[in-house]
Amino acid sequence: GESPQAEEARKKAAEALEAALDMEDLTPDLEIPPYVIFVIGGPGAGKRTQCVRLTQGFNFVYLNLGSLLQDEVAAETELGTEIYQHMQNGTSVPDSVTLQLLKQAMAKRQDTNRFLIDGFPRSLEQAKRFEQSVGCVAFLLYLEASPDILKARVGGRATKAPGKVDDTPATIDKRLKIFEDQTLNMVRYYEPIGKVRKVDAAKSIDEVFEDAKRSFCCRFTYVLGPPGTPVKKVAENLAQQYSYVAIDFMDLLERHAQTNPKEAAQLKTAFAKGKPVQASTACPLVLEEIEHHKRLGVHNFVISGFPQSLKQAEFLEYRIPCVPKSVLLDFGIKDSEDMAAILGSGSRIFDVGSTVGAFYVESGEMQEMLPKLSGLVRVPCSLAQLVSIGHGDASPAGFEKQLVDMTWAALREKVMPSVSLVLGPPCSGTSTLAKMLADLTPNTQAVDCAQLLSKEMDRKTDMGIEMLSMQENNGKVPLSMTLFLLKGIINFTCSDSIILENCPMKADQIAQLEEEFRIDRVYYISGSDKALAAWKEEYSKKSSAQSQEHDNFGSLTFVEHMENLEPLVRYFSRRGRLDRFEVSKTPEPPKLKHEIEQCTQPQFAIVQGLSFISTPERAKELASAYGSSRALSTEFIVDWAKTSLQRTVDPAQPDQFISALQKYAAGNSGSLLVLDRYPKTAEDAAQFLTQFGEPKVIVNLDEDENLQTEWDDFYAEDDSFDTETIPDLIAGQRTVLNDTMKLFAEQCPSRLMPVEAGTPSEEVIDGVRRRLLPRVYVILAPSGLKDFSGKLVEAICTSKRGAKRVKFTAVDSEKLFVRGCHSAKIEDELLKASLTAKAPDSLTAKLWSQLYSEAFSNSPNPMGNFLIFNFPSPSATQSGPGPAIRDQFHVLESISQFMGILCVKLGESAFAEFCSEEAEALDKYTAFSEEVTEQIAMQFPGNKICDVEIEEAKNTQDAVKKVVSSFVAFQEKLEA
Repeated sequence: GESPQAEEARKKAAEALEAALDMEDLTPDLEIPPYVIFVIGGPGAGKRTQCVRLTQGFNFVYLNLGSLLQDEVAAETELGTEIYQHMQNGTSVPDSVTLQLLKQAMAKRQDTNRFLIDGFPRSLEQAKRFEQSVGCVAFLLYLEASPDILKARVGGRATKAPGKVDDTPATIDKRLKIFEDQTLNMVRYYEPIGKVRKVDAAKSIDEVFEDAKRSFCCRFTYVLGPPGTPVKKVAENLAQQYSYVAIDFMDLLERHAQTNPKEAAQLKTAFAKGKPVQASTACPLVLEEIEHHKRLGVHNFVISGFPQSLKQAEFLEYRIPCVPKSVLLDFGIKDSEDMAAILGSGSRIFDVGSTVGAFYVESGEMQEMLPKLSGLVRVPCSLAQLVSIGHGDASPAGFEKQLVDMTWAALREKVMPSVSLVLGPPCSGTSTLAKMLADLTPNTQAVDCAQLLSKEMDRKTDMGIEMLSMQENNGKVPLSMTLFLLKGIINFTCSDSIILENCPMKADQIAQLEEEFRIDRVYYISGSDKALAAWKEEYSKKSSAQSQEHDNFGSLTFVEHMENLEPLVRYFSRRGRLDRFEVSKTPEPPKLKHEIEQCTQPQFAIVQGLSFISTPERAKELASAYGSSRALSTEFIVDWAKTSLQRTVDPAQPDQFISALQKYAAGNSGSLLVLDRYPKTAEDAAQFLTQFGEPKVIVNLDEDENLQTEWDDFYAEDDSFDTETIPDLIAGQRTVLNDTMKLFAEQCPSRLMPVEAGTPSEEVIDGVRRRLLPRVYVILAPSGLKDFSGKLVEAICTSKRGAKRVKFTAVDSEKLFVRGCHSAKIEDELLKASLTAKAPDSLTAKLWSQLYSEAFSNSPNPMGNFLIFNFPSPSATQSGPGPAIRDQFHVLESISQFMGILCVKLGESAFAEFCSEEAEALDKYTAFSEEVTEQIAMQFPGNKICDVEIEEAKNTQDAVKKVVSSFVAFQEKLEA
């Protein structure tokens, strides 16, 4: 039978569906569904001022309900008299009046069809009625300010312009009370479903406008490629999947040329010479198309074949505030020539093939433009990836289909929206965590998917009514509907990232979610037994109050939720994406803030030394090696804080300096931040470790030889400085540095990297690189039919070490050799190898190295901890071109910090229980295990190998527990 939760939902759905179908038909006579934004805020928040600015800047129609009502009052109609009495008393005008006035005003401006509505709705019921009778609201723009600020502003307004009825002291308190009781309830309703954009209205008018603009920008994705590349069809794929609008620049030019013969000749000449179209001709065509679709509420555009020049991009982006992103299908010139030859120009008017060479000219406008485009992403592509060229449908149409499929597969992950997931038991504080995570990035929304569905039904939208019908029939709403609504939220913001709560609810939904969104990070609130009991009790009370038929309804659904949660946690832990927050009670915001900081902070490398010349130089060289333009000295952070934070920071105060450093780090996207001679003292170091945890490496440069000369040269021209004190000053600094290094040696000894005097900088950087390589453990255990090694890996990934869990990413060696999920270069190599290889893993050592390096770099933490399992591969014990056992281990040693090997040996009964009962499978495993064991015993010292034997079969859980316990002790010993 169905669960109590499903039964309860089905009954409620039936009641709601009946009510929805019995509703009065209030559909207005609007030919096109309007794009509507409610602008709300307390009296004095500045709604009218901001609406006027937004109307001018973003082509909206501003509808102020107060003005519409006052027009009726000015007409001295009977209705106007009634409206006037409501204004004087500070009460709301009836909904029937306001809705009718709004409908009439919107019908008159369907040519624009984009509306900012100010003064309505004032309550949640009004908002729902509007959505049911007029159309869905895109979002609420909430100008937020405290009651004191609002009163002061209205008081000042009344003083400057006396006589306004609803600005008198007698009515202002009533208006604020109505706002707090009714309008804020609307904010609380819409915020969890991603439909509220908050702006701090306490700021100046200009600052408020700058903040508000972020919610109204369009998002442009430029899809570019050399002539012959299927940019149009790839852009159409992207637009179709996410309900964006695709605009093909070549189509616009062709239509323009057909209606403007004079300009057609100029355009043909430009194409023949490989020159871009003049911005004054090109951009109005694109602008007109964008404005047409904006009337329909579209804000996300995929523009193919545009821009052709930097001037075109600048022209468009100046006229339409936007967040641009550019992707280049990066084919080589020979491939481009072949594509143009096979597919033709793709244009009835312009000869694209003749411009292939011009695209690649280094001094040409295209190549000069590409590096300057905002957020350019190059997608390596090669015709060699087309496995079936010369087979099957060899027609141009067949070739084009293969080409589109290949390029779309390469591009898709680069452009799909991203999500971060928040997991946890009911009542554990997941909503608070999701909101805090969303607040970290501008224009990122937190969405509770459970509320997203329930409120879609509650608002009785078209989809909501369809959901109600589904629930009445079988109690299930497909995940596809949730994903459709989520893509709608993305479409109403210029951000391509959202924070999700209550999605996915089950492990079998992950694959479908990953088809539409890239899952960046997963945050999990994990409670102690005491916390779980408290959350269960709280949830049971809340649920029981809503359900009258099942006394244990809440308890059963809590247990069901926890059962579904466990496989989700295992899945994301295994992939290194899960950040676990261990709590003993519902975490307060300060606790969550600290946990967020701990798991989102960047990696640090520290360069220490007494020289104020060579130490900064080494730090800068290291920073440059990892893609950063500078190493972070105390002076730089102090200056940055003064400029960017308007804050004076005293580096002698660790709290102040660490806070500023944290702010800087939060806004930096680099993989590694290099600190130059900081922490300076043991106190600084202690504070640093508390806030950021262990750095990746601490480079301690021995530079005593030249210190005296450096100081002498530095103070040579300073007559006021006593040079005889220099030895004492150096000795004092050496004592401070030694104390600092002593603390690091006590707290994180494995991170220390002493460097002798005179070591070349190349050797220093190479040594650091070795330290920053991923840390690898190999799990030697059979998988069999029951995926025993996989279960071991999951258990290790979720195991606890003292007060914290070590984060691992698992790499399944068997899956590395599967084609279709690698870079263009590796796919090309795998294709060539497949022509001669006896087995998928019979590859050269070089290609093995590339496959594992790619797996590390594509992981959530490329410098983190990895578990390699299903290793070595079967070909290791067979003759052939593939690497032998020794060589496979050598590959890992060459590209990682090879930590050790967990060697799990199963006896006959254990193998039968955990892997297979077939004698042949046992014999094969035994022979393979003995050969591998013999090789690693010769190749590695004993302290690198942890042997665990399981002879008897009890149950999988006990066996896994035994292995994990041994591994934890092994790992702690290795890293001590």
